[in-house]
Amino acid sequence: MLKREEKEQEIVLKQEKFLFKKIKEVEQLRLKKEKGITLIALIITIIILIILAGITIVALSGENGILNQASKAKEETEKAEEKEQEDLKELEQIILANIDPWTGEIASNYGGGTGEEADPYIIENAQQLAYLAQKVNEGETYEGKYFKIVNSINLGGMDWTPIGGSKDNKEQFEDIDWNTDKQFKGVLDGQGNIIANLRINKPNSGEIGLIGALGETGVARNIKISSGNIVGLRWVGAIAGISKGTIENCTNSANVKTVSLENYTGIQQQSGGGIGIYPGGIVGEVDAGTITNCINKGEIIAEGQGAGGIIGNLFNGEVNNCENNGNIISIYTENIEYSGVSSGGIVGYVTNGIVESCVNKAEIIAEKNRAGGIVRTNG
Repeated sequence: MLKREEKEQEIVLKQEKFLFKKIKEVEQLRLKKEKGITLIALIITIIILIILAGITIVALSGENGILNQASKAKEETEKAEEKEQEDLKELEQIILANIDPWTGEIASNYGGGTGEEADPYIIENAQQLAYLAQKVNEGETYEGKYFKIVNSINLGGMDWTPIGGSKDNKEQFEDIDWNTDKQFKGVLDGQGNIIANLRINKPNSGEIGLIGALGETGVARNIKISSGNIVGLRWVGAIAGISKGTIENCTNSANVKTVSLENYTGIQQQSGGGIGIYPGGIVGEVDAGTITNCINKGEIIAEGQGAGGIIGNLFNGEVNNCENNGNIISIYTENIEYSGVSSGGIVGYVTNGIVESCVNKAEIIAEKNRAGGIVRTNG
């Protein structure tokens, strides 16, 4: 009978073998997908040249014709993408099976480090991530400090308190206050580790996300939220509620929703006070800074307006090379005048800013009107 240590080592070796096998399969699928895309581009070019040469498309549409080959290449590419997603989900489940879910406890310190770039604070588990939230909400911005998440984290569906953000339980409309100390201004690097089962349920609050408020020197990179449900009143996103900083290489698969307060009328309603505004797959509102190389896979719903796959409201700033795969819905409610409008595949509402090289692959619904495949601009 093997000793306990030997059994544990055997399990680790089996997991590593499986992971290496899956990683190799995913890489092969990626290459196959790239090959398919390249073939499609080549075929389109050939068709254009043939048309210019005076040959009809009819002559090319037989069983082995160019059009049929293009269709097959497209199907192969789509199948490769589906297989890749299935394998990645399987890998995530294997990783999470070996992580104890968070029970709500908060650590008294980080796992190591001094916060300098060469020696960042180490976050090893959910307790230490919750400690970061606690410190920021006490007024420590961590400007100029660095953090690294070194393991995947299972938040266990426990109620998560965002890292910063100052609009908690505010039933009267108050705009974003960038003078608050409750904002994260450091650098948080997730290193591609998974954060699973993120749950936030604050229907009377704004500035909601893993990070509530990301300040102008703040950076969130390589963070992957694999599952969860996030609910707030306004400025709600999976990675950040509001941001003036830099968000790059982040992925979200959690569902994000803003909800409307009941019986909200008058001037507060007209200013957006009582309606669920600006949910985004990555960030609720961008007031400056950049969002780069991010992907959303979660469903985004506004019981109001301004639902976007990546950003709810782009007030000012830039979004580049981002992709949305989650359905976007702005729900219309009869007693709320401005509900059911402004849905965009990448940005729900653009006040000012730049959107470049972005792709939307999901359904966009604004039950009243004003929807855009990429953005819904103001006006």
